[in-house]
Amino acid sequence: MNLKDKRLLLVMAAAAFTVSTCFAVEPLGPPDVDRWIAAIHDQRAQVAALPEAERQLAAKKAVYRLGRNFPVLTDWILQDATPAAFALLVPRSATEGEARLLRKFGEPQLPVDSAARLRLYAEHCVERREQRLRPVLDKWAPFAFTETHSNYATFIGYTEGLSDARFERFFKPGSRLSLLHFDPGG
Repeated sequence: MNLKDKRLLLVMAAAAFTVSTCFAVEPLGPPDVDRWIAAIHDQRAQVAALPEAERQLAAKKAVYRLGRNFPVLTDWILQDATPAAFALLVPRSATEGEARLLRKFGEPQLPVDSAARLRLYAEHCVERREQRLRPVLDKWAPFAFTETHSNYATFIGYTEGLSDARFERFFKPGSRLSLLHFDPGG
């Protein structure tokens, strides 16, 4: 893996962390798969209650809502089911869509129950995330980052604000520099 690839992985990991922490209802830590499955089934029922002509658009909007409430889990579906991720929320195509997701992981036995299929899919995705991020974490962790819109517009590099030069500081009050450590297996 060359330096460009490593930088790309680092940027992707930082972006995923930023998106999942800044816009998430989902708490940090392991994704709440049971709540996510319940939300999918709830959205699917709402889509099923609509007239046939309105279902596709409603399902697309439901994927967006799921993404706001469960960004990590929904992002996995968008990675694996795009361009037809919304089909998971249309009752007549949901079973086949879930089976397609699991086949991407080479799953030979498909559970009969939708909740079991989605739970198995989430387990595969957690494993895939660990495999993808392990090299980045081994090489680059811990990560330093700023919180709460920390910088004023300036041409000075962000490290300048941490110096003793009083007039070169431009961090907004209430912002902070943080260090993110990862636990093994976390």
